[in-house]
Amino acid sequence: GVNCNIVGYKTAAKIAITTKDIIISANLAGCGEGENYIPLKVNAPGNVLVTEVRSQNILVNVEPRLSVYSDIKIKYSGDIASGYEPAYAKAEPAQVEVSGAKSIVSKVAYIKADAAYADIDEEADTYQLKLTAVDESGEEVEGVSLSNYTCNAVLQLFSVKTVQLIVDTAGQAPEGLTATKTILPDAAIKIKGRAADIADIEQIV
Repeated sequence: GVNCNIVGYKTAAKIAITTKDIIISANLAGCGEGENYIPLKVNAPGNVLVTEVRSQNILVNVEPRLSVYSDIKIKYSGDIASGYEPAYAKAEPAQVEVSGAKSIVSKVAYIKADAAYADIDEEADTYQLKLTAVDESGEEVEGVSLSNYTCNAVLQLFSVKTVQLIVDTAGQAPEGLTATKTILPDAAIKIKGRAADIADIEQIV
């Protein structure tokens, strides 16, 4: 922060001076790339006088501005009902433009679209999702701007079910050989869809 001393007279109305009344500015015109020490200008109301500014300059690091397009990934939060999974969903738009200082933009791994399981059911519906720039760990990257701060996505929950997998053999074995047994490493398969659509499915042939 910047500290300064002021002096003045109490008016008849005893108007108090607060930090909101003191305006500190720095002119960035003429700054070059890299570190720049910029003089501070302090403006106070006309009834007070600034006698001392303890921080005369501010260090400003100027770097190139970068704009890139980053993919949107839908991330779900909350608890999902047992036996359900989210259906495939695609964000629209699929990407947004991320702009800001090069060192900060380079930290952005993707754009997170927040979706809550509590808001979604088996009926497909279009949702407007909030977008946030995040790093590889999923933590928000501050100091960047996005071309869009929301996206649309059709979201839906599917019921998941495991059913028997049956494999039929076809054709004839080569001359002199006989097929005696078919062994499957896993005789079951997982299917998903609306509960009503998969309720009667017990096996996949």
